[in-house]
Amino acid sequence: MNFSAPRYRTLPPELAIENLLGVTHQDLENTIFDCFVAYVSAGPLKPKGAGGTLAWMNGIETIRRQLIAKGWTPENLNNQPRVVSPDGKHWTSQPFIDKSKAHFEARSNASGLTPPR
Repeated sequence: MNFSAPRYRTLPPELAIENLLGVTHQDLENTIFDCFVAYVSAGPLKPKGAGGTLAWMNGIETIRRQLIAKGWTPENLNNQPRVVSPDGKHWTSQPFIDKSKAHFEARSNASGLTPPR
């Protein structure tokens, strides 16, 4: 992602991401909530690490569902599923949770290369 572009430099990060990718603060909150619910649903009889795996799977599903509703397209090249932005310049990898805040990882076509399809 190239946030050095002048039009994004002066915007708060959440507005820059919304303008660039169409991902809103609410989209991220929904994803985090679904990750949390899945994480805490892992009972004591599930394997160790199940909570994180369930959170990851549900987070992927939630962010993809929200992006597809905004015109992003699901694609699966070489068994590497992703959703691609309507302009083809951005594609998701996965959401991940950090101890202090949520991050949304996306790849940008700043280099001018075509996204893998």
